[in-house]
Amino acid sequence: MNPLLSGRSPYALVTDDDIIIRMFAREALEQVGWEVEEAENGRDACLAFENVHRMWCCST
Repeated sequence: MNPLLSGRSPYALVTDDDIIIRMFAREALEQVGWEVEEAENGRDACLAFENVHRMWCCST
C-alpha cells in the first residue's frame, strides 16, 4: 500500500556514517511530513529495515 495515497505519512530510513548528513536529511524529510529513522551504517540499516514493515528507504 502506498502511504502517500492512504493518508499515512511516508517512512524513510536515512543511512549515512556522517551525523550532519543524517541530521539535514531528517530535517528536510520531516518538514514535508515524512516519518524518519536514522542508521549510522549498513548493518544498522539492515536491522532497522527488518524491524519495520512500512518502510520507505532513503539512503544518502
